[in-house]
Amino acid sequence: MTREETRIEYSIASQTMPSQPMPSQPMLPLPMPLQTLSSQTMTEDARREGQTPESASGATACATFSSRAGNTQIARSFCRAPLKIARAFAQPDGAIEVCVMDSSPGMLAGDSYTFRWHLEPHAHVFLTNQSFTKVHPSRENRCSVTQQIALENHAVLELFPQPTMLFRDADFWSETEVRLQGNARLLMSDIVCAGRQARGELFDFALWQSRCRVWRDDRLAWCNQTRLQPQRFDARALGAWHDAAVWGQFLLFDPALNGARAMQLVEILRACHHENSMRRKQVQCGVSALENGAIAATFLAQRAHDVQTLTEKMRLATNRFLSN
Repeated sequence: MTREETRIEYSIASQTMPSQPMPSQPMLPLPMPLQTLSSQTMTEDARREGQTPESASGATACATFSSRAGNTQIARSFCRAPLKIARAFAQPDGAIEVCVMDSSPGMLAGDSYTFRWHLEPHAHVFLTNQSFTKVHPSRENRCSVTQQIALENHAVLELFPQPTMLFRDADFWSETEVRLQGNARLLMSDIVCAGRQARGELFDFALWQSRCRVWRDDRLAWCNQTRLQPQRFDARALGAWHDAAVWGQFLLFDPALNGARAMQLVEILRACHHENSMRRKQVQCGVSALENGAIAATFLAQRAHDVQTLTEKMRLATNRFLSN
């Protein structure tokens, strides 16, 4: 199955992810380190270089968020079908909730989605999407999602998309690159389902590759790379997914978290998992404190809903802790 109107010819030089980067596409500048520029300057520079969002191929959703008088707003945005940014919902604390909608039945063979989010100083955004990202059979022409995020000083992004569902014969690559500046804070989750269990699919996809890198002030703070090809590797072996069908992770990056305070939050997040005996059986979970105010949690479960429920509890608990 193909969708000609959104199709992009996407050739990967090698099937080995760590050794070869994804092919470059036209994109808005994501400087290293992040440059604090006015909206007008960024737009004009991008146009001079021919790197406006409109020049990118495939489905695209881009937005810049700014804070005015303590209230976050969408300063500018651009979308290309089938993606659309829905109307933002203001929150009592000045943040906004934004949902990215997808009018298609899912990602068909050859589809490429590009997301670019830029938060100016003091902007606070909760970002999610409309429904599961469904990756259809694409063994001969892979699907890809590229996400680029830039947070300026004191910006806060809570990125909690719906899970990704890998159908039989799906070939899927995802890459997320995040740039944090100063005291910017990031909370995010990522959930992947290994097939439609009700249809008898489990690890029947062709390939899943993902890479997530987070930088703070030009220094790498987090890197997670995954390559899973069920035909070559038994994901259900001990030490891998075993009897689980869903993988997930929860990440927090906040430089204000020192050693003792970070460990205190780790215990709170572990309690979110242990407080319910049924949840302990449904979801395997590990939470660790990393360097420089970062915390990572990883999950394995049978159902995506159980992981979503736990990540939401962790998000709320984290926000309560950091607001004190």
